[in-house]
Amino acid sequence: MHQLKKIARQLLCIGLLFGAANANALIVSDTVDPNPNISITVNSPYTFSHDLINNGFLVGTHAIFNANLLIRLIDANGDKETFNFSIGDGGQSFSCGGNANCVPNNGRTDLIALTSDSLDDLLDGKITLTLTALSGEYTFDKSVLTAAVPEPMTLALFGLGLLGLGTMRRRAR
Repeated sequence: MHQLKKIARQLLCIGLLFGAANANALIVSDTVDPNPNISITVNSPYTFSHDLINNGFLVGTHAIFNANLLIRLIDANGDKETFNFSIGDGGQSFSCGGNANCVPNNGRTDLIALTSDSLDDLLDGKITLTLTALSGEYTFDKSVLTAAVPEPMTLALFGLGLLGLGTMRRRAR
């Protein structure tokens, strides 16, 4: 009987771990789509913020482990555009420069994975970006921030499974 209870507890803990692994993450996103599009030149950078709080992110409850930023630019006048994006306070940047024409006539869309420093900036659900033209002129069409947020119940199930396995191992000794 004692052996049967032990096996049942092990199965419960393993079930909690696998249940947590199979749970879906909540996807939250925020779109910045200025109308009309914003013209960015060497002398006029553009700063804006994404705010996930209005879209289901709960500060202090949700954590963000990965996020992507999609930015769409359009050629303003056919010049040779080069640019730099500053993402958050952590120093992440994304650039296109040198002799390249970084924003072709039909536009450019970049998908940028946020680094751990930028993810730290998202703890409050907000992040600020600055778009700068290093040469030429381009227009900012839109930006979409998408983050996968594990649901609190998923984390709780995973934690209970680990706690149960740890307790059983300690008792076995």
